[in-house]
Amino acid sequence: MAEEEVNGSGVPGDPPDEGTETAQPPVPEPPPPFDDEAEGPGGMAAFVGPTINAIVAPAKCWEALDAKPKLSIWMFVWVALISTGLAIWNLPITRQATIAMMTYQQRAQGQEMGPEDLDRMTSIMGTTMSLMAYIGTSVFILVMILFLALLMWLGASVLGGSGKFSRSFGLAAAGAVIHPVMYSIYASIIIHMNPPEIRRPQDMIMMTPTVGLDLIFGNPDMPIWLTTLLTRIDLFNLWWVVLIAGGAQVLLRLKKGPAITMAVGIWALTTVIAMLMAMLQGLSGG
Repeated sequence: MAEEEVNGSGVPGDPPDEGTETAQPPVPEPPPPFDDEAEGPGGMAAFVGPTINAIVAPAKCWEALDAKPKLSIWMFVWVALISTGLAIWNLPITRQATIAMMTYQQRAQGQEMGPEDLDRMTSIMGTTMSLMAYIGTSVFILVMILFLALLMWLGASVLGGSGKFSRSFGLAAAGAVIHPVMYSIYASIIIHMNPPEIRRPQDMIMMTPTVGLDLIFGNPDMPIWLTTLLTRIDLFNLWWVVLIAGGAQVLLRLKKGPAITMAVGIWALTTVIAMLMAMLQGLSGG
C-alpha cells in the first residue's frame, strides 16, 4: 500500500491548514537617529520650561530639545530679553566706566580734554552705550550663540557625533542660560552693591566680579592676559562646561569622553580669544 502523504497539520490525508506558516523571529528596526516631529512639551511648558530646566533639571531640558529642537528659539528669546534687561540696569555704571577708561587713554597719550570736550564725549558715549544696551545686546547674544553652535556642530562632526545645526543651536542656547545669563545676574548684583572705580585697563577686567582663581591669585600688578585667564577659571564656566558636556551626549550623540573634550576645547578657545582681546585693550590704553 502506498504511503499517504502527511500534511502540515500532522494528520494523514487532511489538506494543509490555510495560513499555517513557519514562525520567524521579528527583526527590530533601529530607530532613526533624529525625529524632529516627536512628541514634546507644549503650551507654557514649551515657552519657559527648557530655559528653567537648563538651570534646575538639565535632563528634562535635553529631553525637550531632543523632541522639539525648535524650542531653542524660545531659549534664545529669554536669554536675549534677560541680558538686555541687565544691560539697561547696568547702563549708568558701564557708561561711567567707559568714559573713565577713555579719559585714562587720552591722558596716557599725553592729551588732556577740556570741560567742553569732556561734555561732548560724555554725550556721545551716553547715546552709544544706550543703543548698545537696548539693541546691541540681543544682536551680540545671537552672534555669540551662533558662533558657539557652529563650534559645537563642527566638534561633534570631528569627534564622531552626529546631529543637525538646530540641535547645536539648542545646546548653545542652553549654555547661554548659565553663561552669560546666570553669571550676569550675579555680577550685576555685586556691581550695584559695590560700584567699581576705573583708573587703568586692568580695572576694566576686574570691573566684572568673578568667583574664579583671580580671587585667590589675582593682584593689581599682574599682566592683563593672566588676569583674564584666572577670571575665566571660575564656577560659572565650570558649570557651563559640565552642562554642555552632558547635553552633547544627548543632542549631538557624542560619547562621554568626546563630549567632555568638545566642551573643554570650546572653553579653551573662547578663553584664548578673551585673553587676546584683553591684551589689545591693554595696548590701546598705553
